[in-house]
Amino acid sequence: MFLVCDDIRSVLLFCNRLWLAVENDLKQPQYSPMVERLLRVFHYVCSKHIKPKNGGVFRDGGTSLHWKLAMAPFEDFHAGIRDPDVFVREGSQEFTPTSIDDALKNIEEKLGRAKAVSKANGFERNAMESDVLIMWKSLFDKPSEDLWALKMKKFGILNDMFHPLLKEREEENSFVRSISCLNICN
Repeated sequence: MFLVCDDIRSVLLFCNRLWLAVENDLKQPQYSPMVERLLRVFHYVCSKHIKPKNGGVFRDGGTSLHWKLAMAPFEDFHAGIRDPDVFVREGSQEFTPTSIDDALKNIEEKLGRAKAVSKANGFERNAMESDVLIMWKSLFDKPSEDLWALKMKKFGILNDMFHPLLKEREEENSFVRSISCLNICN
């Protein structure tokens, strides 16, 4: 997220792609504590720690300068969410985190080159690490919130984070409809 924060739209697209990829891969994403927690972490990091250099511009040329670098470990991010989801759902006591360790190692290798970029974009790992770890740790506690409250939180986060992308799509669709209504091609 910090690699692409020179363009807010790129941050939202990155979060949206990862969330949809994980949600599409899981058998029952609507009941996935991992998907719900992933959204909470995205929302927290975006609202509290992403401070883009361009003053919060939604679209600065369309794509972040570092989009390809951020997308390089995408499959590893995906695996790092998918595999613990199985563990959490099954409530398994036996867990061999080798696939997760491998995914984290691959992410670290691929993004290690980008530490200077992240730092230049305002990323301070120590400033947010403890808050994010608390969010993930509570995933392994027994659920204390009812399903309705979780759905409302999820809806609020989705609306808050991805509203600019939805608005952009609506505007594009509106433009296409208005052009097609003109019957220019006939």
